[in-house]
Amino acid sequence: MSHNNLFQLVHSLSKAEKKHFKLSIPFKKQKDLPKYVRLFTLLEKQKVYDEAALKRHKFNAMDRQYLMDKLLESLVAFNKQKSIEAQLYQLLAQLPILYQKQLWALLKKQLQQGKKLALTYELHWFYTKLLEWELLIHMHDQRKMEQLDLLSEQQLSYVQDLSKTYAYIYLKRQIALLQNQNLQGVAQQSKVKSLLAASDLLNNESSLNSLTHQIHFHQLKSRQAILEKQPLVAYEHIQQCKVLFEENTDIQSIHETWYQGVLCMHLEVQLKAEQLDLFPVVLQQLQCCSNHSRVTSDLMCNKINFKGLLYFLRVGDFDNCFLLIEDLEENWSTYDPLLKPSRKVSYYYNIALVYLFNESWQTAYEWLDKIIALRLPTIREDVQHGIRILFLLLTYELDQSELDKAFDNAYRYFKRHKRYGAFEREVIGYFKQLYKVFDRREEKAVFVTFLAMLQSLEMKILSSTELLLWCQSKVEDRSLLEVYLDAVGEKE
Repeated sequence: MSHNNLFQLVHSLSKAEKKHFKLSIPFKKQKDLPKYVRLFTLLEKQKVYDEAALKRHKFNAMDRQYLMDKLLESLVAFNKQKSIEAQLYQLLAQLPILYQKQLWALLKKQLQQGKKLALTYELHWFYTKLLEWELLIHMHDQRKMEQLDLLSEQQLSYVQDLSKTYAYIYLKRQIALLQNQNLQGVAQQSKVKSLLAASDLLNNESSLNSLTHQIHFHQLKSRQAILEKQPLVAYEHIQQCKVLFEENTDIQSIHETWYQGVLCMHLEVQLKAEQLDLFPVVLQQLQCCSNHSRVTSDLMCNKINFKGLLYFLRVGDFDNCFLLIEDLEENWSTYDPLLKPSRKVSYYYNIALVYLFNESWQTAYEWLDKIIALRLPTIREDVQHGIRILFLLLTYELDQSELDKAFDNAYRYFKRHKRYGAFEREVIGYFKQLYKVFDRREEKAVFVTFLAMLQSLEMKILSSTELLLWCQSKVEDRSLLEVYLDAVGEKE
């Protein structure tokens, strides 16, 4: 056993779980406390794992294993009443005992209780196991022999439902594996898209017999619609998932992590579909979930905070943007190992935009420079391209004498990565003009033509919108923040 695993388990316990563990201790006086309790107290007080301290107190491997067993035993007991699955596992363990003792009335009572729970929460595996016991009982009762065929048909039906459940789970697992591979975004999306298109599970909604199958179906259809660039269709499917969960609180309670995943996906789809009316509501629901259960740091930094930052930036709520950035900076040592490189790049880029729109040019530059420091030029190539454009803007604001170096660097980057097209050529051209002008009136004339070029773009390129708003602020002699908030208001 890794001793560090024990330390991590101790520090993962909630206050309620610690209290339950301590209440199970047979002795209350300090001098009578068992050795495993003293070991628990020592580990609880440690901020970082200290192997030497354990050796000084003469705790050996057996002591550690014994504490591990006691903690896991306590956790099982603590969660027994909360977990429907734990109740059903316990009930299944009781049935062979009642069968051997031939306590038929009590056995049938327990069976009915278990079947009711399994049906309510759509736990098909448990239901099929309970039906096996019911079949066994009927085989011992000549009066019930005629019901065997009916029960066998029921069992077959639930086995088929169970098989379908596993098929959905397997499909989601395949998607997760593809998403965890180090593939370029387009290649990854293409593979996931092909996987979903080839699946028979997404062809016929009318064949869905259970609520959980319906949720699986709509969640996967939403993912498929995102990949097919149909954000409104994706929104309809993920909204249906959310409604199904919230109209069936029994299913929601037993699949809390799944429900949280649906809410996170709901935020993602709202941003893609520009359907943001429910965003604050769903974000609050996720935060409520985090208050009632221990939300992992992974969920907090990768989903809740990240989607929240995108939303608050999108609607111009910079107060909440700065609160999220403050949380990110305070907890960076915890979040950093949990962030994939692509998510880290996205975080840095969007935080830089927050500071850019507030004209904190130096801070915006520093956040963009963090992306360069990662030395991952193939991760989020759209962002890598966009920051070279924004470096020109920021250099202009910070030190115009450095502009010649900035557009030389941008030019070399675009040429090296075969991205030097008409847009890039024109942008660098306008910055060269700005570098050369000294008269305020000439400068404004450059910004007017620069703005007209950006407004004429048929397809928006990452950073082109920010550049356009910046040019507009120069032409209108207004702050970039004012111009941005006006643009946000027009969208609403």
